[in-house]
Amino acid sequence: MTDRDNQPTVLESLFNNVLNYLDARWDLMLLNLTERSVGALSGIVAAVIAAVFGLLALLFLGIAGAVWLGQATGNSVWGYLIISGVFLVILAMVFTLAKNYIKRTVIAVVARQMNDDK
Repeated sequence: MTDRDNQPTVLESLFNNVLNYLDARWDLMLLNLTERSVGALSGIVAAVIAAVFGLLALLFLGIAGAVWLGQATGNSVWGYLIISGVFLVILAMVFTLAKNYIKRTVIAVVARQMNDDK
């Protein structure tokens, strides 16, 4: 047996190189997908955290406004009812916008994040 019998042929070498290349491309695709998914998820988590703090601020502002209106009207119940009415009007506006604008905006932001090439 000679050294030539133990060496791979050109075709075998080419085949092994192609397999290694495809394996490397697969790993790169998985890494890119993972990076984009984590980027989108971190954006969603940041938005949820901001929304929670925004809602807390809105809650305290609503309470403060209700107390102020209650003192201005002489009856605290009227202050809370007025603020509740304002919040219901805002809620109705959000529901009408949610069907059109908010859904498209969220889809566009997530799609842009997923397609962002660095």
